[in-house]
Amino acid sequence: MKGFNFNTRASLKSSLFVKCPVTIERVTGQAIIMIPSFVPKTMVKGAPGTTHFRIVAGAGTVNFETEDTNYDRGSTVEMVWDNLPTAPGTLILNLPPNSPDTILVALGIEYNQQLNGASYPLKTVQRNATAIVAVNKP
Repeated sequence: MKGFNFNTRASLKSSLFVKCPVTIERVTGQAIIMIPSFVPKTMVKGAPGTTHFRIVAGAGTVNFETEDTNYDRGSTVEMVWDNLPTAPGTLILNLPPNSPDTILVALGIEYNQQLNGASYPLKTVQRNATAIVAVNKP
């Protein structure tokens, strides 16, 4: 399942060129995503009208026999799509500790446009991308 893209028109690899290492701590139940500093205009392929964006993530446990699931999600703050380096960051997603189930971690990007001080999501199938970036089996 690793590498599965949820949007057939935009893969994560063609939208976000930043390597974000993922660590899964089964004992604590945490999925930790490290986001390095990067220059948005160089490392993010913006959608038409993009002024801002955020990196989004989700992690979940899945029991394929019982169909039981647990999940957590998070995102960075809204970042400006410009030529200034971003600050590095960490997303920590919390799952049940010591889970005996498969853990999946997805990473994505959302585009926004700011107008008159308000932020509006850009709903574009050509760019909004999400993919499974890590799978951990017990």
